[in-house]
Amino acid sequence: MTARKIDYLLLGGGVASATAARVLRTEDQSASIAILCDETLAPYQRPQLTKGFLDGSLDTTQMAIHEAGFYTDLRIELLLGARAALARTCH
Repeated sequence: MTARKIDYLLLGGGVASATAARVLRTEDQSASIAILCDETLAPYQRPQLTKGFLDGSLDTTQMAIHEAGFYTDLRIELLLGARAALARTCH
């Protein structure tokens, strides 16, 4: 795999990463932002797993933190179904 530079790499597909990505985009319009998550779904509300998904009253789209197209519109890359093996930071 070829190494590539991402200005802001957020690990995990929960509320914290989704919120951080939105705020980072507001503060830095030109930065590359990516969310890396080993799950195959866009960031979603974890508490909803036990409060609605398991009993069938919610589906995965209802658990999403943001509507479809949000990440594309804000140029936030979703790297789903992947795990970090190494991250090199620079200052």
